[in-house]
Amino acid sequence: MAKTIIVYFDGDCALCHFFVGFVLKRDRKRLFRYTSLQGNYAKDHLVSALRESFDSVVVTVDDTFYIKSKAVFFIFSLLSFPWPVLSLCRFLPRFITDWCYDLVAVNRKKFFPGKSVCPMPKPSERQLFLD
Repeated sequence: MAKTIIVYFDGDCALCHFFVGFVLKRDRKRLFRYTSLQGNYAKDHLVSALRESFDSVVVTVDDTFYIKSKAVFFIFSLLSFPWPVLSLCRFLPRFITDWCYDLVAVNRKKFFPGKSVCPMPKPSERQLFLD
């Protein structure tokens, strides 16, 4: 049975929208499904503590979940080459990788200012978005 991999992201964050677009372009096998942490799908499928964690990307694979740097490394591991190479960073101590993740997360609106409007997916990508 195929695993369902869902990427939950902050729907009000320009960096998050950029990241989803980045993953979409490099996910040649169409392994991922996407939904915002603020959406109905998240409300129905995530516990509130994860759903309200807008400073973290959350990935679920069936009943397993990944957050922060662990989620990013998991995503990179499944993308087309050369991106899986970055997933090797998962072997660094998690307190270091999560510290780096948190540093970007706290400052993401400074790094990616402006209105965060979710770009409309292409017709061929619409089935990849849940809600």
